Amino acid sequence: MFESFFGFTARPFAAAPQADRYFAAESIEHARQTLARAIERAEGPAMVVGPAGTGKTLLCQVLAEQFADSFRVATLSGARLCTRRALLQNILFELGLPYRDMEEGELRLSLMDHLEGGSRHRTLLLIVDEAHTLPMRLLEELRLLTNLIHDGQPRVRLLLAGGPALEEHFANPKLESFNQRLAARCYLHSFSRDESFRYVRWQIDSAGANSGALVRDDALQAAYTASDGIPRLLNQVFDHALFLAAAGGHRAIDGEAIQEAWADLQQLPTPWSVQTPSASGGVIEFGELDDDAASLVLSDAELDDAPLDKVATIPHLRIAKPDESVRSEPARSEPARHEPMIVSEVPRPVAKASTPMAKSTPAAEKSASTETIGVTRYAPPVTHPEVEVTFHDPIDPF
Repeated sequence: MFESFFGFTARPFAAAPQADRYFAAESIEHARQTLARAIERAEGPAMVVGPAGTGKTLLCQVLAEQFADSFRVATLSGARLCTRRALLQNILFELGLPYRDMEEGELRLSLMDHLEGGSRHRTLLLIVDEAHTLPMRLLEELRLLTNLIHDGQPRVRLLLAGGPALEEHFANPKLESFNQRLAARCYLHSFSRDESFRYVRWQIDSAGANSGALVRDDALQAAYTASDGIPRLLNQVFDHALFLAAAGGHRAIDGEAIQEAWADLQQLPTPWSVQTPSASGGVIEFGELDDDAASLVLSDAELDDAPLDKVATIPHLRIAKPDESVRSEPARSEPARHEPMIVSEVPRPVAKASTPMAKSTPAAEKSASTETIGVTRYAPPVTHPEVEVTFHDPIDPF
C-alpha cells in the first residue's frame, strides 16, 4: 500500500468518516456548535441539512462522541427503517434492551418504561442519519417520542440529518406540528478554495507526512476545480492520486497526477483537456438578410406601380409570360444560391367610369388594390439540403 511508500502512519483520506479526523471548516463547525447548544439546553428537535458528501455523517459521529458521557446515545440510519416496529426495535437494540418477538405496542411500552426512570443518564440522544429517507409515519413517530417529559425535561433529544429532501418533508402540512418544534436548522456547504487547500494539507500532516513536500499548489487547485470543494470527492481524488503516484514511483503529487486520478475515477477524459468555445455575448443569431435578398423586399404599392421593364431589371426577378405556368423549383443539395423570383403578369383591371353619384368605400378600395397585386411566388435561398418526396402511382403486382 502507498502508506509505507510515503511514510504515513495512517491512511490520510479514508473512505469512511472518522470522528478523530474532524476538520473544523466554517459551515460544519458552526452547525456543530448550534446543534450542541440545542441538545445541551433541551431546546427541541434539531435538524442538519446538506448535499451528499458534505460531512453529515461525520458531524453525527462527532456529536455522538461529544455527548456520550451525558446521555444514552442511539444512532440510527434512516435507510434501514420502513415500519414503526423496525424503528422501535433499532432504538431498543442501540440501548441494549430486549427487542425480539415483541409486537409494536410492546416495543413502545418497553422503551417508555426505560426512559421514564429518574436517572439523568436515562435521557436518550437519538441521532437519525439519512432521515430524508424516512416515510412520513416514522417522522410522526419520532415526534411522539419527543413528547415524553420527566421533571419538566424531555427524555428524548432528537437530531435529524439528511439531504435537501428532508427540509421538503417538513413543508408538508401533515408535519406542521413537528416543523414548529424544530429548535435548530443547520446547513452544510462544500469547502471554499482556501478551506479545501487547508483540509488536504491538514489530512496529510495528521497522517504523519509533510504536506508541503508531498503536494504541490497546482495539485491543490486541480483537486478543488474537479471536486468543487466537496469533502468526499477531495478524499477520493487524493486517495487515488496517492495510489497511482506510489505505483509509478513518484514522490510528489502535481496537477497532472490529480487530472490522471480524476479521469481514472470517472472513466472519462480529463475535463481540463476539453476547451469549450467562448460564447459570443450569449446572442443566438438565425442568419442575416444579405443585400440581394433585401433588394427583393417590395411593398404592395411599389410592386403595383413599378413598370414591367423596371421590375424585370431587379436581380433574381423574372417576369413570366402570360401563357407560362408559374412553378417553384425543387430544392437541390448543391451550394446555397438565390433562386429567381417568378412573378406572373396579371393584366390591370380597367376601372369603370365613375358617375357623379358613385362614391368609393374602404371595402371597394381594398378590393381594387387586391386585384392589382400580381401573384408572386418566391423560393427562398436554400441553406441546407432538403429531402424531396415524390409519390408515384401504385403498381399492380398482379
